[in-house]
Amino acid sequence: MQSRPNCAMETCSITTTAICGGLIRLIPPIQSILCRRRVRRIFTGQLTRRAYTCRQRITAAFCTSYSSIRCPISLTFPCRSTERNGRNCAKSRWSGSCSLGRTGLRCVRSTCLAEKAAPLTLKLPVSDDMHLSIFTDEVSPNPQRAMALAAAWDIRAVEVRNLPGGRFPRAADGELAEFGRWVEAAGLRVSGVSPGLFKCALDDPQVREGIDRLLPRSCEWAQRWGTNLVSVFGFLRDDGTVPEGVVEYLAQMASIASEHGCRLVLENEAVCWGNTGREAADIVRRVDQPNFSLLWDPGNSARAGSRDAFPGEYAELRDLVEHVHVKNFHLDRDAWSLMADGIVDWAGQLAALQADQYAGYLVVETHVKKRPPGLQMRDGLDGLESNSLDNFDCLRTHLQRLAD
Repeated sequence: MQSRPNCAMETCSITTTAICGGLIRLIPPIQSILCRRRVRRIFTGQLTRRAYTCRQRITAAFCTSYSSIRCPISLTFPCRSTERNGRNCAKSRWSGSCSLGRTGLRCVRSTCLAEKAAPLTLKLPVSDDMHLSIFTDEVSPNPQRAMALAAAWDIRAVEVRNLPGGRFPRAADGELAEFGRWVEAAGLRVSGVSPGLFKCALDDPQVREGIDRLLPRSCEWAQRWGTNLVSVFGFLRDDGTVPEGVVEYLAQMASIASEHGCRLVLENEAVCWGNTGREAADIVRRVDQPNFSLLWDPGNSARAGSRDAFPGEYAELRDLVEHVHVKNFHLDRDAWSLMADGIVDWAGQLAALQADQYAGYLVVETHVKKRPPGLQMRDGLDGLESNSLDNFDCLRTHLQRLAD
């Protein structure tokens, strides 16, 4: 792997007025630091650019090349440079959404703090770059309850997979539209969508429907919900080597996603081609398209038989990681486990992601419905909800240690 590039440092001072739901506050001149991140290609839906990270240590972030300013309700705004609408803060990674004017910043969907004109409180995030999300169906089969709990747990995003009407995007348009309204009402955003394409054989008749109808529909609804990330699988595997047909289908799917302004990420999955991170990374490199990258799931790799998901496998795929799923696997029980109780060294993995300046989502995917022996239910929660909250507490603890 190439050594981490030195940061190109620039400083700039600004004075602006922040208007947040009726709260007017003058932000004094500040200095901010522009750090050039790793130089691999980032697909934005319209073109490929280098990515940048901006950090402001006091009250706001100043991001170039489009001079977007983060609302001072939070301290930092890690972002990626994009050409869309001339700036990158149309949908920020927090519970509000900001748009920039020449003389200041206005919260177009403010937080409850601003709406109630409460005193402005600054909250230091546990990590400058990594963002937390969870599958709604890993909290509750009821999406509204899942979103309410996510918001109560201070989670800012959800991932979409199973809905009451079926696997996304097979649910009816009305249900998908309602889901989007619930996301907005809860003050959340969507980190990505998982249509389940393809956990089937290469010659299965449903492959054609998936490519011709379900993938474009997935991209359409992802865009409506403010994301461009669609995850896929590499078809059911056997004991041979990865067939060329797998690579050809995935390349075709990446092209379709590109036409719809979306990124495609291949999730390593135990029963599919690309079962380990190592094999999935090889497929991604063979497809070789700028909007096609890796969804790294160390827990899935462990279930597939890998005993060295981190650090061994990660060292070989770190340049491809665009999305991360968080869960763990217990070898002795041959079963999914809580994040703190399994073979995956999450403390080491998170530290490595931070060192590599990973700026994507960490998506909790608990997979443990029953409460483990010896652990009591969390107040007012069932087994799955309690386990997911435990995983979030564990994840936040690791990230806070990295931030300290």
